[in-house]
Amino acid sequence: MSDEKNTKQKARTRPTFEYEGLTEKQLKAVELLQSGEYAKYEVAEMVGVHRNTITEWCKMDRFRAALRECAQEKIRAANRQMESNTNIATSKILKLINCGDKDTEFKAAKYLLDRVFGKTTAKVQIEDNTDKDKDVDIESALKDFRDGKIAIGELPEND
Repeated sequence: MSDEKNTKQKARTRPTFEYEGLTEKQLKAVELLQSGEYAKYEVAEMVGVHRNTITEWCKMDRFRAALRECAQEKIRAANRQMESNTNIATSKILKLINCGDKDTEFKAAKYLLDRVFGKTTAKVQIEDNTDKDKDVDIESALKDFRDGKIAIGELPEND
């Protein structure tokens, strides 16, 4: 059996995603569209409807809500899978930290610390809290500077 026939046969099986108020074909279309593997016309062919039908379904609030819910469920499933493998990942990072190669140990330790505490940064934010609304008499300031009454960077305050 060709790959295309295999794919079409899989598409005709009962959908795994459930959403109240949609037909079996609509649910299967939601799953296929959400997979990102197929164009609308391919999905239409797989579920046995005209390609314009998929376009019309995509205009329905209930169908769009099902697409969003299907996407959220995939994200939740992926998060569950990642959470269940956290111990394995942590174990592998700890093995790298103790592998004997200084460069690898450093990179693994840095990665772990960055993940736990966030990446460090060399940036420093400096805020200028001076009162910018005050008027300054530039001519007087220059005269005072020439006369040695003020240093570079000092400006007199006008009241």
